[in-house]
Amino acid sequence: MSRFRPTVEEERWSSAATRLGIGRALPFLAARLGGWVHVGTVTRVALFVLGTVAAALTAAIFSLLHLAGSFLVEGVILVGIAEWLIARRRLFAAGLEEALELAGLLMIVFQSLDGGSDPNFLRTSILAVGVFTIAGIRLLNPLFTTVAALVASFALSALGDTLGLAPATGAALAAAFCFAKAAGALALGARGFRRPSHDRMLDWGVVVMPLAGYLWIVPRFAAPITFGSLRTAGLLGFATIAVPLVFGLAALYAGLRRHAHAPLLACLVAIGCIAYQLRELTGLALEWRLIVWGAVALALTIGLERYLRMPRRGVTSAKLADAADAFKLLPVVGAAALTPHAAAGAPAADPKFTGGGGQFGGGGASGDL
Repeated sequence: MSRFRPTVEEERWSSAATRLGIGRALPFLAARLGGWVHVGTVTRVALFVLGTVAAALTAAIFSLLHLAGSFLVEGVILVGIAEWLIARRRLFAAGLEEALELAGLLMIVFQSLDGGSDPNFLRTSILAVGVFTIAGIRLLNPLFTTVAALVASFALSALGDTLGLAPATGAALAAAFCFAKAAGALALGARGFRRPSHDRMLDWGVVVMPLAGYLWIVPRFAAPITFGSLRTAGLLGFATIAVPLVFGLAALYAGLRRHAHAPLLACLVAIGCIAYQLRELTGLALEWRLIVWGAVALALTIGLERYLRMPRRGVTSAKLADAADAFKLLPVVGAAALTPHAAAGAPAADPKFTGGGGQFGGGGASGDL
């Protein structure tokens, strides 16, 4: 049992209980959760807001005292309270300790700014990347790690402004980082991480970062693609189509191969980016574009749904409840998800062993197993 965060087994039991809809108050499950307090999404958000308000009120009180280094003192107090809630009250992923930990780290780090000049917010963004990364890793929070990656892309854009580069160059650097981060998360998703929170961190990066990369380069520096502009479209214009297309195809392949939701959602995000960039391709009026492309999307959806009524390599559009004994498989799925990996260095089975009894008369009559 760990005092500072749930163990791998405790986190896996909690994740399995959430997926299978099992109440955590059941005796057999409560004994395996290590006493950690688990809350629902709505409660977690409410407690996070409450923690943020408490941190703001604490900052207001310290500002009235006019103490030197008040941010540093307040940050240490908030981080101490958050760690006390985790170690003593067994709160983890409950919202309250997350808000206090993040606010405290922000105050500690930003005390070093001390009102210095930061015209392009480069120094501020670099410090924010460090804070959100530390908080995300400490609290196993995928939102914090994703925000850290988004702020890192902003830091690259600010670096371009600081170096005197063209705005399009800075935006291209930020977009390249976002797509590289998404591609790295997609590749790492092939590994079987034992902590579900690590998988969620990668899943958030796979889905969010491509959209962020597209938003960096499209709204300000790339006009919609039309038939007339194809000949004059520059490298940036073609990149707004080619990069999401390549990433979307890779995500689709990975999602089908791994039977994972996040890569499939990333493929849908890439399709949406491409569709938005090609919105002026036909030159039709908005009403006709909505009718034509809506009809095409509806036809593709109906065809795909009919095609997947029969399972295709483990992928099907049929509901789980439609199968006669589908719910009997849920305990098996839970057991498979919770089964630990084989221990390293475990003794291997005897290679001389062959099943089926003996070679003479059965039942081991020959003496050879």
